[in-house]
Amino acid sequence: MTTKAVKTLGHYPLWLISAYSKPVQFWRTESTPSAQALNGSRWMWDYWDTAWDENLVEWLEHRLILGPPRPRGRREICNYDEDYMTHDEFQRHYVPWAKTWPEPDDHSWCRVRTVPDWAIEDFIQKKAAEQRK
Repeated sequence: MTTKAVKTLGHYPLWLISAYSKPVQFWRTESTPSAQALNGSRWMWDYWDTAWDENLVEWLEHRLILGPPRPRGRREICNYDEDYMTHDEFQRHYVPWAKTWPEPDDHSWCRVRTVPDWAIEDFIQKKAAEQRK
């Protein structure tokens, strides 16, 4: 009786598969680049120190760090903290972001082109109910 050799990938490929298929737990000894960026951010430290009743998105919107892809009107930002960002942060963050906004008459980014069917039906039903009265 002879023994037939079994084909394998080889020692190095098997070692690579074994080494990279195990869960890596770097977080126990060192932080990830995203965690380093968060820990190095003045905005995150300010959020952690001051935000008791706001979530992160609300906090960022209130300080004009996040917002819609368009200029906001004076009424929309009347209670926002416009002085939070320094001039350098404003130039580095807000100005490049504002350059991505569409022109005021450009509605190509808006997905809704027509009135939805449910809105038309609702309108017709309300008008019919008003006429019956």
